[in-house]
Amino acid sequence: LVFMFKRRIRKKQMKKLSKILTWIALAVGVVALILVGMMWGQGDDAIAASQELQNSTIAPLFAITWALFGIAAGAIVFFVLRTWVKNPKSLIVALPYIIGFIVVLGVAYALTDSNPTLLSNGKYSTESDSFIADFGIWATYLLGAITVLCVVFGGFLKSLKK
Repeated sequence: LVFMFKRRIRKKQMKKLSKILTWIALAVGVVALILVGMMWGQGDDAIAASQELQNSTIAPLFAITWALFGIAAGAIVFFVLRTWVKNPKSLIVALPYIIGFIVVLGVAYALTDSNPTLLSNGKYSTESDSFIADFGIWATYLLGAITVLCVVFGGFLKSLKK
């Protein structure tokens, strides 16, 4: 009886939390939509020429983006750690994949070139900006190639079983 009562309370709390999160997501979406509308209304040339317009339209969009990214990353880390604490066997199962991901990032790091790149405005990028961009590109290419190979190999094995 106590278990059923706790479960009902938990369901009610989850419904309330779901409604609150839905309204928060709606509010963030409306604010972002207004900012995008302001940005489109001003035009690219006006925004590029005015620091004030950049601060009033582009900067808040970046702030919203970084906040949502931080919330998503935090939620992922929280729930993964919570799962591993509740079920340590799942950590052992996930360990090869984690190590593989770290190896791929290590290979991308080794392939990265930090030579400054000529930008469209005639200036050169900094070494750190060039390094981060190159690292991201290599990591994306490697992970994409691994994904394609897994799909092709999985399809090949599936066709052999039939």
